[in-house]
Amino acid sequence: MRSTPLVVLILALASSAQAFPRSPQVPVPGSSLPNLLNAQGQTIDVATQQQDAQTFAGLNVGIPVGLQFLIHPIGSPQGSLFLYDASDPGPAPAVFAIAPAAMLPGWFTTVRFDFSPLRIIVNVFDQNSTLQGTTVYPGAAAFLMGLAVAGPAATFYSQDARNSDQRAHMLFYRGTGPHLSDAWLCVEDQAAEG
Repeated sequence: MRSTPLVVLILALASSAQAFPRSPQVPVPGSSLPNLLNAQGQTIDVATQQQDAQTFAGLNVGIPVGLQFLIHPIGSPQGSLFLYDASDPGPAPAVFAIAPAAMLPGWFTTVRFDFSPLRIIVNVFDQNSTLQGTTVYPGAAAFLMGLAVAGPAATFYSQDARNSDQRAHMLFYRGTGPHLSDAWLCVEDQAAEG
């Protein structure tokens, strides 16, 4: 990852999130990321505690399981966060917006996957938890999903192989302390230097 600040640092509350350590761990130069996580009360070693969460599934074939999580942008996000079908073999899979870059400080979204009927429901709330809008994506199922961030300079995918340079631009960490069941998604601010 580059040594520049992050475009998005998102706290996604998902108590069922499970991942194994990323291997190998991605070098994280500089102090921007540890400082930002420390400011949120986290004790995460950004160089050794990365999780391999390039994809996730919220539904199992034959055993539908509901999945819901919250997204709280931290810092000054410059990009929008999307879900995409990670099983799509194409270079540009269809995306579903789950956290627009235009959200004001304190705003957050909830993302819910329903299985009857299959759909993704995204609610946007302001800093007072007042609903500001709802988007429904009919037919979208959480069988194998990935995350993408479209920023001012590039689009980065949670699956490293989908990125134009095939390198990691998103890192995931398990929360600590009061955020123990949470996942932190950390994304670079620009395309990597050649």
